[in-house]
Amino acid sequence: MNTINHNISLSSNAGEIYKIESFVESICDELGIYSNYFGNIIVSLSTVFEECLRLNSTGFDLLDISFYNDSEGLVFRIEPKSTQIIEEINSIRSQNNLIWEKEEFNWFLIISKLADSITIEENKIIIQFAIASINQELASTRVEILLSYYSGNMIEDKKYLN
Repeated sequence: MNTINHNISLSSNAGEIYKIESFVESICDELGIYSNYFGNIIVSLSTVFEECLRLNSTGFDLLDISFYNDSEGLVFRIEPKSTQIIEEINSIRSQNNLIWEKEEFNWFLIISKLADSITIEENKIIIQFAIASINQELASTRVEILLSYYSGNMIEDKKYLN
């Protein structure tokens, strides 16, 4: 598998959102990712960007987004530059499941529904998308499901029904 890496830095300007679109489009074109994932990635990264804009009062550098792909899929690492944003991220991290009940964390809930994984680490957010064409295990599972379907056998294992 060819691993690719891309990076982008965004300032505290609403017009920078167009850089996200170009960034994601470049990655998806390079990897042949289709529109469903493109949309989920755009909305996820834009949601983080908009939340960072809301929280940022410094008016300077806002965040860095780095991308890499691996055998599990597409990984976006978001590192905010503002202390207000870092404090909110660390607040989410410390509250575990309690965040789902708080309206101010709706942005996090949105991303968790669009991405296959969202992880809060100290001072950063990791968003992952498991793409079947990149994730060999996921692709194999989907092939197994299709073969079972066309052979008339029903799959009883719950792990395939998610």
